[in-house]
Amino acid sequence: MPTLLSFSFSSDWADKIYTYANIVAIFAACLAAVCTFLSFRSSQIRDYYADQRRVQYEAMSETARKEAARANESAAVENEKTEKLRESNLILRQQAEHERAERLKLEAKVAPRTMPPEYAVRMAAAANEFCPRIGRVAVTAANGNQEAQAYASVFVRILRDAGCHSELSFPIPGLRPDIQGVHIGVRDVANMPEEARLLLQMLTAGNVSHDIGTVEKGFSPDESFVLVVGAKQVLQKRCRLTNIAVRRSRSAFATF
Repeated sequence: MPTLLSFSFSSDWADKIYTYANIVAIFAACLAAVCTFLSFRSSQIRDYYADQRRVQYEAMSETARKEAARANESAAVENEKTEKLRESNLILRQQAEHERAERLKLEAKVAPRTMPPEYAVRMAAAANEFCPRIGRVAVTAANGNQEAQAYASVFVRILRDAGCHSELSFPIPGLRPDIQGVHIGVRDVANMPEEARLLLQMLTAGNVSHDIGTVEKGFSPDESFVLVVGAKQVLQKRCRLTNIAVRRSRSAFATF
């Protein structure tokens, strides 16, 4: 008797198994076809959605790129505005500094002259050393210039405190109004008195800008040297001290 897998089957069972096997085979073939179709179709659908996502991501990336570009443009504009504002502030600051410098120059021109305390102390120390050897110091200033007179009074006070005999006098003829600055007037620069040299050292110790020049015979004729305080210097070039006294002649300098 024929066998199947070592089992004996009759003719009826063989017909049944054959029939069922073919049915199962047909069903399996149909199932395989359906699975193949479903796999293929689902693959297409997956590719569709993948393309949609790719397009969406690309669109989002493009939008982000454009927004970044706009942000960069805005930042560039803001940076340009900031730079212009900084330059404007710098110009304003420079203008303010220039105006301040001009104001200080103007204030320095119109402000009366003074001697800082530390320089006054130094000049006083020099005066205490030299006044016993000098004795008398004649001081003069322009008769109509109150600022020059006040500044000259500072020197008179220092000299008096140190023991010098000193006073502010207004000889006739007096100073020309164009005389500026502090001067030591002598009769002959080549034969300057020793007292005038000591006075020069006092002024130097007090950091007082000064020079030396000759005076006319008619100017303080009784003095061998004179401390002359002219107007506050506002010109770059100093007036020469030579012929510091006004002349009596009307053809020369006008009197104060």
